Amino acid sequence: MLRILHQIPEVEQTDSSDTAPTANDTRPCVPNDGSRGHPYCCRRPCLFFAAAQCEAGARCDYCHLDHEPRPPSLNKKQRFILQEFSRAEILVILLPHLEAKAEQMGQAADAAPIISSFHRELQILSVGVHWSTLSQRSHVLDKVLQKMKFGDVARLASSRFYGGS
Repeated sequence: MLRILHQIPEVEQTDSSDTAPTANDTRPCVPNDGSRGHPYCCRRPCLFFAAAQCEAGARCDYCHLDHEPRPPSLNKKQRFILQEFSRAEILVILLPHLEAKAEQMGQAADAAPIISSFHRELQILSVGVHWSTLSQRSHVLDKVLQKMKFGDVARLASSRFYGGS
């Protein structure tokens, strides 16, 4: 899943064999793997880089680019609620948020393969979903999911940790 997230062309990866950018080169330079997909799909900021002490450099799995204040994440209660849902219910909750975020980013076409794979999985799993109580139980999550980055919501959707089935 993370490979797919990194394919979203928010920024392009350059390797050490590339020549220095020219004045006509408009490609943004990504300093490391953790920064790929910045700002919507990158990893969280590298604390060591912020303190000018990241020894991993280009191999670092955390973002080396500027970020807004800490992005929202699920609190303990919200994580517990999410764990009570089945895999299909999680996808039903998260897919509308992913679709809206892809539109907001202007990356709907690039995010389509990710979203389509979740839709296919949902079609397979949707037997036995308790649709009537789902919206009542999931409304607690909506506010934070609306504020989260596309990549963070996609990671929740791809996580095998959550869900009863």
